[in-house]
Amino acid sequence: MSNKPNPARQSPREEPELANEESVPSDGRDVEGEQLMKEVTNRKLHDKGEAEHKTPEKAEKAEKAEKADRSADEHGTDRDSR
Repeated sequence: MSNKPNPARQSPREEPELANEESVPSDGRDVEGEQLMKEVTNRKLHDKGEAEHKTPEKAEKAEKAEKADRSADEHGTDRDSR
């Protein structure tokens, strides 16, 4: 048989102290955070051209949904109720 303490009998614990946490300076500038954001790279942000050409599979899915919506509007039906 184990001698584990009953959780109901334990005294309430104090909140643990947060360690290694830094707050934003009072002037409102987070220099370290700003630098980290500049280091994040996403090549799609710099590629020339329209977004549809960068992610063709998403563009095709959106185009199909748009066509279905137009078709439902033309026929006076609600696409979601089918």
